Amino acid sequence: MAEEATGQALNGHGGELSYVRYKPGKDCIAQWSFAAALGNPVLVSAKMFRHGKGSEIVGRQAFLRLAEKASSAAQFQSSPYRYLPEHRVLLQVFPLDIRLPGAVLAASATWATDALSRNSALCDAQMDVTEALPLRYKAWHRLVLRYTVECPDGRLLYFAKVFRDDRGRAMFTRLRALKAQLAASGSPWDVPSPIAYFPAAHTLVLGDLGNGLEIKELLKDAVASPGSRRLADECVEKAAEGLAFLQRVELSGLQTITPHALLESLRRSMKSIASVSPVLAHSIELQLHALELEASSLPPEPLVPAHGAFRHTQMLVCGDKVGLVDWDGLRLSGASADAGEFLSCLDRMALRRPRLRSVLRHSEEVFAAALNGSLDSRWLRWYRAVENVKWALRSFVSLAAKGGEDTAEQLIALAQRTLARRVPRSRGGS
Repeated sequence: MAEEATGQALNGHGGELSYVRYKPGKDCIAQWSFAAALGNPVLVSAKMFRHGKGSEIVGRQAFLRLAEKASSAAQFQSSPYRYLPEHRVLLQVFPLDIRLPGAVLAASATWATDALSRNSALCDAQMDVTEALPLRYKAWHRLVLRYTVECPDGRLLYFAKVFRDDRGRAMFTRLRALKAQLAASGSPWDVPSPIAYFPAAHTLVLGDLGNGLEIKELLKDAVASPGSRRLADECVEKAAEGLAFLQRVELSGLQTITPHALLESLRRSMKSIASVSPVLAHSIELQLHALELEASSLPPEPLVPAHGAFRHTQMLVCGDKVGLVDWDGLRLSGASADAGEFLSCLDRMALRRPRLRSVLRHSEEVFAAALNGSLDSRWLRWYRAVENVKWALRSFVSLAAKGGEDTAEQLIALAQRTLARRVPRSRGGS
């Protein structure tokens, strides 16, 4: 199907299964990438439905119109989709994505050039987008494009986030306010500049943070490189110190995520797993119950602005600052939520990469020292454990790695040990 649509010969055996998302009892999404002789790789997604939902989708006029637009924009030679009723599977060739209809426009360099050139907030109307590269794409879920922009002053890089709805409009305003407040407060963080929002494509365009080195790469290099370890330590310190600045910003309209809401979300995900892995589901339920009891015994923690995905994988070295990306989950949450997630992600990396464990334990110590007793250690431990459970669920349903269920079990066991750990309280309840 992909060969017919693109008119290119593709090596089926060389295709890479790049993404899988499994919802037991409901559906499954898979995505492949095929190297192409011309242009970017060809991306193909497949969604398997439990019932006849796929047949209903391809019968909608809105879907047929979107498929025609995708064919025209990508200059396909035949239909960019196919529905296989005997398997209840819908195949789509990117940029066709019924869940992300804005991708058809946003993935077109021609459209991006026109849209950016007509934006009055940009000083240079002669810009030309020479490349619109899918940088991170998960079919039916999310898309980030990198725009290479040529203008009289040189070459620029922009990043375009395509949403399934109009949430990018509010994000544009919040990110602008957030960036200004953090800069004025002397925060050690930097955040992307919102460039423009285009409602027709549900697309938010963001500025580049200067091609900063990813902190996750620093941690990998720190095993053999003292220089990388020193730089990683500096970045981890700044990541921790910046939390206090974030928690003092004033932003309106943020969603509130309480500990109870977080547990309920995880419990809903756990119930679907029970139909295919009852033993794992039971382990998760026991851990959620323990987390619930622990939360009810603790004094309430203040709700403050939180990144919502505060991980070392979202951080870049940006001169003397740490750049933070992926602000989709900006919210009000417990004061320890972001720090707990950061520590949980170090836990997950240590499970996946045993050779890095000494480096990651050192980074954990650096992070804790930089917090300087500002957080209640009981809530910090709680959020770290709840994030371990969240990653266990994701590990199982993503089917990303061999032995995925073993990884999920390891993370649940880690959550249990984290929650059981007793840390003496210091002054200030930390």
